[in-house]
Amino acid sequence: MEREKVLHSVQDNPFGGGYYIDIEGIQEPTQEMVASYFMETFKKNDNELTMELKNLIIKMANEEDGYSVSGLVAAVKQIPVLAIRKYSYEHAFAYFRETLQYSEQEFDYWCDRVEDIVQGFTNVQYRAIKMAMTNNKDMLFSIVEKLDEMNTIELQIKDELERQFLSWKDRKTNQSVITL
Repeated sequence: MEREKVLHSVQDNPFGGGYYIDIEGIQEPTQEMVASYFMETFKKNDNELTMELKNLIIKMANEEDGYSVSGLVAAVKQIPVLAIRKYSYEHAFAYFRETLQYSEQEFDYWCDRVEDIVQGFTNVQYRAIKMAMTNNKDMLFSIVEKLDEMNTIELQIKDELERQFLSWKDRKTNQSVITL
């Protein structure tokens, strides 16, 4: 694509959004910045996407609050776009692993659990679409069961991520005391 078209699409974007990154100002975040960001954004006991999706699918299957099962196809259409954001857990594990130096096997284990969640969303999307297309509301139980399984896995991931964060923070604090 031509450079001018790319620049024009960013400058004249009627939908807003997008980012301009000034590379002159990029710097590695401090330990305090990472810790602050983690503590402000980490929701240990809340998997909002999974639970909201579960509640929505139940309401649609039971045709509550004005919802209908026929609307499920449209409702789950963007699930893959949202689900890929779960890979951010892998990035967090990789970041903490750099300091904590734990085994690749352990890192892979947690990455596999993240993959279980992402693939779980694909599975739920498929089942929800099938339920809508066939009007087979008996499928609801297996969908809810899968979402509950995914929720449990994500809570385990978050427990481990919090444990690694606290170890990382402790190690970084001890390193800064030693270097003073």
